[in-house]
Amino acid sequence: MSLIPSLHLTGVVQPIYPFSTWRLVYIHTSSLPRTLLGLSSSCPSDCASESNSELITRIMKEECDGAMFGSVSSPSHKVAGYSSPIVALRKHLDLYANVRPVASVPLAGKPAPHKVDMVIVRENTECLYIKTEEMTTLPSGEKVAFATRKISESASSRIGKMAFEIALRRGQERKVKPTEWKGEPKVTIVHKSNVLSVTDGLFRETVRAVRDNAGGKYDGVKMEEQLVDSMVYRMFREPE
Repeated sequence: MSLIPSLHLTGVVQPIYPFSTWRLVYIHTSSLPRTLLGLSSSCPSDCASESNSELITRIMKEECDGAMFGSVSSPSHKVAGYSSPIVALRKHLDLYANVRPVASVPLAGKPAPHKVDMVIVRENTECLYIKTEEMTTLPSGEKVAFATRKISESASSRIGKMAFEIALRRGQERKVKPTEWKGEPKVTIVHKSNVLSVTDGLFRETVRAVRDNAGGKYDGVKMEEQLVDSMVYRMFREPE
């Protein structure tokens, strides 16, 4: 999805080009007034019966081509009744993939010091994002907190498929347009299965199976894996 030049109105972004019907909702907080979310001059008749979150979700699902979520912050400590708006949107809209392209840019006509051209694809809905925690108190009076970590085969499979599809498409694009990066398309599975052998082990095995069971579709995409600790180190020291 590419953004087109737009005129920012309060809560709504409308395209400048009159021939376009592309519509984009700009969400600044989790509780925007309904009147700021309407895509026309009148609000649908059923608006009165919807909460703000329900209205945002319905408009984004049924009436919009895209959305921009404005800058917000969440408290770093527990606040009764608070729920992160971005996490809620991910759940309501099933926004399971966080896709972040990263590319080096030449400065002042000089080549970039590192030739970086990659996309980071992260699963958004599971792991610790399920937000299942509990606090217990031992007989000694010491408090102990637990957090449940969820990794499923279905979520791992679809995020893996998206990663391979992106790599496959980018490899095809490099053949028809000039780019500084000439390497073969590659998917690196980043995990911590040396410690979390069950949860990350399932993630690792499931993503590998996406390529292995694709009937040769991704044979042109190299697959490798890296422990998250060394991957972060390499991204700083050897980003290319």
